[in-house]
Amino acid sequence: MVDEFPKYAKTQRKINSIKQELGVYTKTRSNVHFTCKFITSCAIQIIYGVVMMSLVITYRNSAIVSMPAVWLYPLGRIISFPIHESGTVGITIWLVVLNVVVAKISTMIVNDHALKSKSD
Repeated sequence: MVDEFPKYAKTQRKINSIKQELGVYTKTRSNVHFTCKFITSCAIQIIYGVVMMSLVITYRNSAIVSMPAVWLYPLGRIISFPIHESGTVGITIWLVVLNVVVAKISTMIVNDHALKSKSD
């Protein structure tokens, strides 16, 4: 037993050095992954912003939906922004409502998926 201690100690030192190298590689890989994910997320947000601004600029004088003015009575002027014609829905409000609806639906889908994953 005493004769095998130097061999064990040498093997243990090798294992420790390999674990340290693995830790360095893991940390580097994690940093690269985070950087790529962050850059991709920023690029998507910039593209999304440019598309939304171009839609607002292109369709700022067009009504997205027209309906009787009585249906939109208290908020008709706000909903029709930037056209300000009663009974219409402008692109700005349309995009805001659309974003809220999509966010709610995606949250419901993610929550539903998480519940199914927990039950399995």
